[in-house]
Amino acid sequence: MGGTATTSAFEIPELPIARRLRYRLEAGVGIGILEACSRVPQSMATNLGYSLGSMAWALDFRRRRVTLDNLALAVGDETTEEERRTIGRNYYRNLGRNALESAILTRRHPQPPVGEFVHFDDPAAVDRQRESGPAIYVGAHSGSWELMMAGGKERVGSTATVVRPMSNPYLNRRVLRFRDKLGVMMIPQTDRAAAGIVRAVKRGHSIGLLADLNERHQPLFIDFFGRPAATVRGPGVIATRLNVPVVPVFSYHKDEPFQFGIRQGTPLLPLENLSAEENAIRVMVKVTAFLEKCIREFMDQWAWNYRRWKTQPGPEDVVYRDADFPD
Repeated sequence: MGGTATTSAFEIPELPIARRLRYRLEAGVGIGILEACSRVPQSMATNLGYSLGSMAWALDFRRRRVTLDNLALAVGDETTEEERRTIGRNYYRNLGRNALESAILTRRHPQPPVGEFVHFDDPAAVDRQRESGPAIYVGAHSGSWELMMAGGKERVGSTATVVRPMSNPYLNRRVLRFRDKLGVMMIPQTDRAAAGIVRAVKRGHSIGLLADLNERHQPLFIDFFGRPAATVRGPGVIATRLNVPVVPVFSYHKDEPFQFGIRQGTPLLPLENLSAEENAIRVMVKVTAFLEKCIREFMDQWAWNYRRWKTQPGPEDVVYRDADFPD
């Protein structure tokens, strides 16, 4: 296989019969629809993906409510209710487009020529970073994260990413096979993931990580759309420890079908006048500010259907802001 997922990662664990049947049904319906749709002519794929996304928006009552709640939290003072519904609906439409276009690309190309579909905004900057050595690329759930990782591999060189298993093991196996086909090294998200990242960087691999999930274990609370968001500190800690740069990145769909862009921010290196802890915090604050700026530009391409602000700070927690670390 293209990546480095272990055989056990593709195995289905023992489950109660009722749960196993439910997971098989969910996966069978979802994968069956995607398989059928991936056979449509490429010229029809984008519009069909939009239609599937619109259908999901209409049927996914729970996540639709989460999406609208998040939009009200983040930009409620800047938008009307109808504008927020439009953003949410278009996010689901883009999600459908992404799923279908990605499925078609990987189905019709045994080793997808990702460079034809994924384009960096500033390729010269990416090439300079590659020449200077490995880096930790930190992004968000936007555009096509999977294809961004594959595109990064073609342009950046050897890459690895940490993967969290999905609750449905049948869907998880499908996603793992998709990632493996793209040739990205996968590090399981266990209590040894940090050690795996360190080993990969020391062997010359760049790392791709996400920083927009609600972090429950010793989070940093960072201002995100004017509200404290529990943010992972790991990328900043590891980069500081290894003295490698963190490069903020953001994936987005271009207007043209089957075309994806990657925007990269300024590489963030440890500063000599800051402690290791301060450097780690500064890195994640700057990454979060970059992601918010990109999300504001591509409002309907970020995952609003996830409770990003679920964990809130206690009275003794510090909330960090971009202004705390001037450039």
